[in-house]
Amino acid sequence: MAYSRNKLQELTVFCIYQYLFYYNSEMKPSISEILGGVFDCDVKECDPFVRKLFKDSIKYADDSIKDISKYLNDWSFDRLNLIEQAILLSAYTQFKYMKQPKQVVINVGIELAKKYCDETSYKFINGVLDNCLC
Repeated sequence: MAYSRNKLQELTVFCIYQYLFYYNSEMKPSISEILGGVFDCDVKECDPFVRKLFKDSIKYADDSIKDISKYLNDWSFDRLNLIEQAILLSAYTQFKYMKQPKQVVINVGIELAKKYCDETSYKFINGVLDNCLC
């Protein structure tokens, strides 16, 4: 099934969310299991953009979290809810490692926050991304 770029980004955020949810679990699913569960396909059949975004988000998570954390103003990354963490990691990865335009990445992050987070989270996501995507 073909998805729009926005839908691919949204579903990849779900993958990152699942990865973060199971991060310290003994029953941590593999990348293939997560992608297959969200996209209902074999990992090799997944869109190349999705595979790269998800794998790079995981690969560079520690460095990304360190960079993002500098802009959280007295918050720690692990204090954020998992969907906010997933949105920030996805956006940061798209900008820094996949060279996507800053404003596009921020807009997608804001829209996902409006859809899946509490009513004021989008402002927080906007502020953090605007400051850390330099």
